[in-house]
Amino acid sequence: MNTLHRRYAERMSLPTRSASLVPALAAYGALTLTFDIVPILVPSTAEYYGVALSSGAWIYVMTDFGFGIAAFWYGIRSIRRRRLLLLGLGGLAIANLAAAGAPDFLTHLGARTLAGYAMGAMVAGAMGLVVDGANIPRRVGTLTAVMPAASVLMPVAGWVTAAHGWRTTLVSLAVIALAALFVAFPMPEQTSQEERIHPTRLFNRSATIGIASGVFWALGSMVPWVFVGALAEGPVGGDATLSGLALGVSGLAGFAAALAARRLTFHNRTVGLQWGLVACGLSVLWLVATRDVPGFLLAIAAWAFSHWFVFVVYQGLFSESVAVESQRGILTFAALPLQVGYGLGAVVASFVFQAWSFTGLGWVSAGLMVVSMGGAWWAWRDRSAVPTEIGST
Repeated sequence: MNTLHRRYAERMSLPTRSASLVPALAAYGALTLTFDIVPILVPSTAEYYGVALSSGAWIYVMTDFGFGIAAFWYGIRSIRRRRLLLLGLGGLAIANLAAAGAPDFLTHLGARTLAGYAMGAMVAGAMGLVVDGANIPRRVGTLTAVMPAASVLMPVAGWVTAAHGWRTTLVSLAVIALAALFVAFPMPEQTSQEERIHPTRLFNRSATIGIASGVFWALGSMVPWVFVGALAEGPVGGDATLSGLALGVSGLAGFAAALAARRLTFHNRTVGLQWGLVACGLSVLWLVATRDVPGFLLAIAAWAFSHWFVFVVYQGLFSESVAVESQRGILTFAALPLQVGYGLGAVVASFVFQAWSFTGLGWVSAGLMVVSMGGAWWAWRDRSAVPTEIGST
């Protein structure tokens, strides 16, 4: 470790081996805010551009599309991690500014696609930083936990959107990305020495079925999530401030769930996954049926807890089912199926909402959870229940 890296660690008041985690956490915070703010922006953005509310789901679809391409492309290659992280953060700031100034909806979607691509590159760089050094599983768990934790800022985002408009919110996201860029800039360059990963070498029967289960779960989770803001501002009778408050509550619940799930043994994870999927389906039905503010906030908290619990458990189980050839490869392919499911879920949500409104979203989501339960049971029913811990050193 060179002198610059050591000084950086001392300046951040961290152990030297943990210094690279700080830029990764900053990057993940910017990513989480950019993704999680979509439900708040959908109603006002759709209204501004004069498109149907159901078309607002394409904001997330295109963001996720760009993210998936970049995460896969850079995740399987040797990379200069610092450069990739910095370029991703800079690109995210520029893309958010472009989206804020877009003259029409198609241009806005193009800017959101670029924002997704920048975030995919950024995550590949961040993962490359995290998998170097000691305590890799614990550091990955910390990186996962920061995602719902960052959502506690959503009430502020909701207030900014309600008081100053969605363009101001996007400009604020650009500023946050630049702040994360400032945090990451002092660290030295690190180049991965791993050779290119061939995805086909990583899969086996359990992993393949587990991927399918995870895709169906992510798809079902995304179906109602895209229109949480529309639900808050429509049937519940609130505005963007309530949407932000709801997502802030979901962040707190999700953070608690992530901390609880990351230390489960394998046997407890397999059992917990089934119960978590049941809770996801029931909480979604509760969420779309509620018509008052307290019930809405309680339902979103229940959904967020079950969602993030399943998210962490799924990643742990999938990682154990993959041929251990590359730690970075495991992380890449444990996260990628979920992003595919999220993107497909946003597409499905657009059509379901147009046809059946909120009630349809709930029942379609619950049905997809049942399919995911069957796939999860089949994938891991024969696995040996050897106690292991995601958070162990």
